[in-house]
Amino acid sequence: MTRQCAACSKIVARRDCHKNRYAQYICHACQATGIRFTPQGRRRYWMRRLRAPLLIGLTLLGLLALLLWPYLVSSGILRP
Repeated sequence: MTRQCAACSKIVARRDCHKNRYAQYICHACQATGIRFTPQGRRRYWMRRLRAPLLIGLTLLGLLALLLWPYLVSSGILRP
């Protein structure tokens, strides 16, 4: 079984590479030079992890706005 190194794009055997926390396969040669991840994989990892909390936060903010709408209109702060 072979994998493609995310850093150098070489095809290497599975036993000659390491899967990092960002689900990238980095070959041992690249690891020896100090490469631990590639920026694209790190960005994709954090976007995937932050997607659910962001959507939940926006949903809660929308519900709060809907609950406060009658109060803001009746107090004269907002005009429909």
